[in-house]
Amino acid sequence: MPWIIIGDFNELLGSHEKNGILDHPSYLSNQFQQFGAARIYHILHTSSDHIPIFLDLRKFIPKVRPKNFKFENHWSYEEECGRLIQNSWSRGAGLSIQDRLNVCSTTLLEWSKSKGGDLRKRIKMKKDCIVRLKGCRESWAVQELCTAEGELFKLLNQEEVFWKQRAKLFWLQSGDDNTRAFHNAANGRRKKNSIVMLQGSNGEWLESGRGLENHVAGYFAELYTQQDTLHTEITQCVEARVTLEQNMDLTRPLSNDEIKAALKHRMENWSGKMLSRAGKGILLKTVVQALPTYVMSLYLLPRSICDELQKLMNKFWWGKVRWMKWNRICESKNDEGLGFRNLRDFNLAMLAKQGWRLLVMDTCLMARVMKAKYFPKGNYLNSQLGGNPSMVWRGIWEAKKVILRGVRVRVGDGQDINVWNSPWLPNAADSKVTTQRSEENMHLRVCDLLDEQVRAWDVPKISVIFNERDKRLILSIPLSLRCVRDEWMWTHERGGTYSVKSGYQLLRSDGQPTQHGGQDEFWRKLWKIKAPPKMLDLLWRAANSCLPTKHRLLQKHIVQEDTCLVCSVDTESSLHILSTCEFAKSCWSFAGLSWPVDRFGDVKEWLSSAIWKNRNRVVWSQKYSSIRFVVCSAFSFLHSWRNARDFRPLCRSGQFSDNPYCKWKKPNAGWTKANVDAAVFESKGAVGAVFRDDEGRFVGGYSKIFEGISDQTLLEMLAIRESLNWLKNRGRSKKLAEIVSMCCQLCRMCELNSLEELRILRLITLLGPLNSIQVFMCGSYPS
Repeated sequence: MPWIIIGDFNELLGSHEKNGILDHPSYLSNQFQQFGAARIYHILHTSSDHIPIFLDLRKFIPKVRPKNFKFENHWSYEEECGRLIQNSWSRGAGLSIQDRLNVCSTTLLEWSKSKGGDLRKRIKMKKDCIVRLKGCRESWAVQELCTAEGELFKLLNQEEVFWKQRAKLFWLQSGDDNTRAFHNAANGRRKKNSIVMLQGSNGEWLESGRGLENHVAGYFAELYTQQDTLHTEITQCVEARVTLEQNMDLTRPLSNDEIKAALKHRMENWSGKMLSRAGKGILLKTVVQALPTYVMSLYLLPRSICDELQKLMNKFWWGKVRWMKWNRICESKNDEGLGFRNLRDFNLAMLAKQGWRLLVMDTCLMARVMKAKYFPKGNYLNSQLGGNPSMVWRGIWEAKKVILRGVRVRVGDGQDINVWNSPWLPNAADSKVTTQRSEENMHLRVCDLLDEQVRAWDVPKISVIFNERDKRLILSIPLSLRCVRDEWMWTHERGGTYSVKSGYQLLRSDGQPTQHGGQDEFWRKLWKIKAPPKMLDLLWRAANSCLPTKHRLLQKHIVQEDTCLVCSVDTESSLHILSTCEFAKSCWSFAGLSWPVDRFGDVKEWLSSAIWKNRNRVVWSQKYSSIRFVVCSAFSFLHSWRNARDFRPLCRSGQFSDNPYCKWKKPNAGWTKANVDAAVFESKGAVGAVFRDDEGRFVGGYSKIFEGISDQTLLEMLAIRESLNWLKNRGRSKKLAEIVSMCCQLCRMCELNSLEELRILRLITLLGPLNSIQVFMCGSYPS
């Protein structure tokens, strides 16, 4: 029989019994282990210095509460789940909502247990099955492998959903944004985050009020404005680790050799074999080409430095064999290139940004210093290099040719525009006047061609002075309704402000507009294909004959013969290996497709990639695959890619609807609504608007024709300007106005507050007197 003695013992049987407490139990038999569930409690008692002990020999059985049912989101990816919910809900006809939910939850729990274990076990079983199938190259194994990989991908997606549901990060994001629980939590937190009292430096407690606010403000003002915070007696004890020579070496400006060394070491540390060609492109664009950006915005690097850096990038991109010149790779993706930067052109585009600031921000400190030294009697456009110029000015002056290609004066009051010397006509090829000047009009300004009373062009005077070409361009310039200053504008940006992107594109195109032909359309379609980047790179290399085929290798004197190893008949070229080879023809025929393809998409690019992979296996491993295996592998990869894309969360729809028709709605009370539109004809444009009040009653309308203007967005701006002017002239400038336009691009400008766009027609000056203006986009109204 097990026995136990509990009490106040003054003697110890051993040192192990020294527990630091007077009252403790002493177990004198090993058989007491059968009472493993026994518990000892100390009972609180204040009338004695001893604490009573209570021994409970009963087995403690904790109460297990049943878990509440929780729906697992990954169940929704099973097709059977939806049918079970529908059937269980139908079986509960006549029951209450609570009873129906109980029936449905019970059915789902039983169904989930019968699915064959949890997700981890099912994923492991599927991975083992894929490993076994990959070792078999029979045609039946390819079909089963494709099915198993699809099922594994589905299980992995379900596992991701399983853990995402348990991550608290997404609870508020995916839940209801307007529940009472969230409001109560926010209110409770707001009540806690309050300062009721503070103790001052003199020990006095300050309660909430003006005194508390002054104390907090004074404390932080004293904290952040303290003087002599550097304790010299402490800093003298700190040992200097950087010598004066080292400090001078660290703070000196970067040299060209250091830039080259940094880029070279960065690319040498990257292992090209560990990266796909798409990964190499990302590294070159985001890292290597970004390293010298700061230096290029200040100085003009020598051509030799730029060429050497580009050689390093070309070597990293291609490897040992260069299949294309770097200058062709730097072309746009729509012009057979890959969009890499040409460092020389990018350097000039960056420095042209500094020149643009000297031109339009002539009151800033940098512009005043440069003007005083290099062009005191003119502006940046007519400046000279000068004697002994600085390195900074050399680069900015060299970039002046970029600005001259696209700068133009935006006509305001015309006081500062010389008719003969300034670029002010809206013509991309030549924005200067071509009419021969006469002696009496030698110093003619644009303001002399305006009728100031009606703020319009003096047509009779213009017809006498200028030729037909200049007359047509002058009359097509819209004039501001108010006297504003003339401003410089950049013609290659809609906003009129120079950007490095537009300047670089101008240099790459040599100032000539891009001719969009059939070849450009081909490249645009290629880069729009929904496929992995490495597959797009394969198609690009095949279209440019840059694949390492036997024919190209023979041209490089790397191989001795160019016979195709797959068919052993014809010369192996990019076209042959993907289309005219007998094996490729059989693959296209087995897939139910033909070559040449009329368009990319579906499985065509995937099959091309599978054929190229089969060629590489033949060359490097001497492994020949069946036609069925190649085609099935292409469909397998396509299926996996589609599953990966379909699993992505849906994007929220934009604020602009694709519905071409919308119903007219009344404005808010006290508002005036204007529906504006514009139409373009051969050599002119027309605008018009209809005004209604908050009851839908017709208030007024107008229509107007603009000669020589055929830009849809510009006409929409003119329509809004005329509408605002109509409201102002009829005494409605203090009312609220709602303008509805059918020009989606213009409404996005107004929604995003693109002031540079609206400044073209001085719409901001008209928006000022009105208290509130809203611009909306709507499709055409059904007639």
